[in-house]
Amino acid sequence: NWNSPNTGANNESGFTAYPGGNRFVDGDYYNFGDEAYLWSSTEIGTGEAWYRALNWSLASVFRWDGFSKANGATCRCVRD
Repeated sequence: NWNSPNTGANNESGFTAYPGGNRFVDGDYYNFGDEAYLWSSTEIGTGEAWYRALNWSLASVFRWDGFSKANGATCRCVRD
């Protein structure tokens, strides 16, 4: 489901993520096919939280802070 060419993708980590993009508070959706945004359980106050992002053209995971909880991102449940 990722946009091409998705260079460097091999799923060797076994972590499968889908490029669902994100939704901003205005209700518009962005980056479908390009990026996966994943919420973190770590909050930054009551209105914001950390999240991770994967991009179709980069072989890295990015950590971002200050993403408003009013925005939409993917939830992924992880078992301890």
